[in-house]
Amino acid sequence: MGFTGSIDWRQKLDVQRGAVLANELKNNACKLAKWTVQSLLAGSHQIKFGYVSRVNFRDSTKHSILGTQQFRPREFADQINLNLDNAW
Repeated sequence: MGFTGSIDWRQKLDVQRGAVLANELKNNACKLAKWTVQSLLAGSHQIKFGYVSRVNFRDSTKHSILGTQQFRPREFADQINLNLDNAW
């Protein structure tokens, strides 16, 4: 568990990427929906998410990219059950 009671996705990212994304969707649904709608409005062919962590949790200036994930915006909207009628 992390400091906020969430899963420690740094350790689970490689083997349970779907679970990490599901947890982030639960905790940040509005942000993910907003980014998905923005990518649809922009006509983007893909949306990418990056998993970034501080190298040392006390140092806010150094980060490490742990992984990335990409989706087609329309497919991701369907996957997260985004109702576009509610987005306008």
